Amino acid sequence: MTGQAFGPGPAKGTLLNQMDVTGFEGKGLVNTYYNGDGTTGTLTSPGFEIKRNFINFLIGGGGHAGLTCMNLLVDGNVVRTAVGPNTQPGGSEQLDRQSWMSANFRERPCKSGLLTNTPAAGAYQHRPNYPEQYQTPNDSESRACV
Repeated sequence: MTGQAFGPGPAKGTLLNQMDVTGFEGKGLVNTYYNGDGTTGTLTSPGFEIKRNFINFLIGGGGHAGLTCMNLLVDGNVVRTAVGPNTQPGGSEQLDRQSWMSANFRERPCKSGLLTNTPAAGAYQHRPNYPEQYQTPNDSESRACV
């Protein structure tokens, strides 16, 4: 982890002075609004091996690929990117379900990375539940892994 955007650990929901965060599941989420919109940073998961055809997850916040996004890294390269729906101030803080097709990367070492490099973008993302990978995008509900 780099920077200050992620705070000391998983958020339990909406942070101070943040619009209401909805749609997350479980006990917590990765929220990059810690100390407001001005913080930046990166968060990279431990390595894991893809065993299924899809990775399902929840994501919200800034919709800026390469700036505020979640990436799937295979062999150190970004192979998938997901962004939240917000591209302008005042948008929704709703976390939405997304899926990455991952069949091409089965049995290869991977990592995921959250990136927030744009102050005032308000990105906060829910990391995928990697042990819960699926054969199809709708095999099961996404769940929090925090």
